[in-house]
Amino acid sequence: MNTFHRVLQRFALASGLACLLALSAPVRAQQDVKLVLDWSYQGNHAFFTLADDRGYYAADGLRVKIDRGFGSGDTIAKVAGGTYDFGFADTSLLVQFNAKNPDNKVLCVMMLFDGTLNAVVTKTSSGIRHPKDLEGRKVAAPPADNSRLLFPIFAHANGIDEAKINWQSVQPNVRDTLMFKGEVDAVASVYTSTILSLESLGMKRSELTVLRYSELGADLYGSGVIVSEKFLNAHPDWVRGFLRATARGTKESIADPKAGIASVLKRDNLLTESVETSRLEMIRDLSMARPAVKANGLSYVDPARLESTIKFIAQSMGVASPPAARDVYRGEFLPPASERMIF
Repeated sequence: MNTFHRVLQRFALASGLACLLALSAPVRAQQDVKLVLDWSYQGNHAFFTLADDRGYYAADGLRVKIDRGFGSGDTIAKVAGGTYDFGFADTSLLVQFNAKNPDNKVLCVMMLFDGTLNAVVTKTSSGIRHPKDLEGRKVAAPPADNSRLLFPIFAHANGIDEAKINWQSVQPNVRDTLMFKGEVDAVASVYTSTILSLESLGMKRSELTVLRYSELGADLYGSGVIVSEKFLNAHPDWVRGFLRATARGTKESIADPKAGIASVLKRDNLLTESVETSRLEMIRDLSMARPAVKANGLSYVDPARLESTIKFIAQSMGVASPPAARDVYRGEFLPPASERMIF
């Protein structure tokens, strides 16, 4: 056998062995997990939907079912109860929840919003200019809405007598309409949603007064990915994979909002592309593109800020024994900072 034939024979043997190894290699199993959002589908949920559509969860061995939510308080309860593995919710609510449920804690493992978007919104014509002006007025919000649940912190920071707030418990789909019609004086809400809702009814932003919690003594962290401590201890690799994929989805949604919004519209075709694009851009600019995130990457949490925030929340909400910072936020399951630089 000449040299040429020996080379061919070796090549054939090597190729056959490679094919055999490829065929015999185990296929990575896909683990089914469930994610519940904080509300119905909106533009910022592109962080998750785009990661799903582009196969980033699948690449980490996860098959993720994404469901709408009904408020952060409800989302936290469902994650704590094991109905869902992952949630997207307002992390400030974890202080009170974990103080009441020390044996069934829910933890934030990725802080997506560096600043809270909670606020009280009112018409400029209402005469409400300052937080104290809310006393004696009708304020509408669903009972489980995070803006209402966190209102005691805002009230404590601004000397508001909560007993003088005339709360109107309403369904979320009519909250802003009631204020537009003049049936209530103000609404507690994620103000980006209320602004867009009122604009669709013909109001201008110049006609609105927004009392932002973050600018009026309550600079809280915002929403993030949550899991129960039990789930985290049982499946740390699933959590790492989920966060790695979500970081990619978030980064690419910020870089290409059109693609991100398209992935959300696939889940709810009743949404309006222009409205959801505006929502995503507002959330990006107001709660994400802040100095700490620009310098350190997505989900950077300053230990001193977190500690002081927990103490302030506990004091405002009457939590006698607040949880430690580690019992609210865990950052060790995140991908490297280099993969979380989104600005």
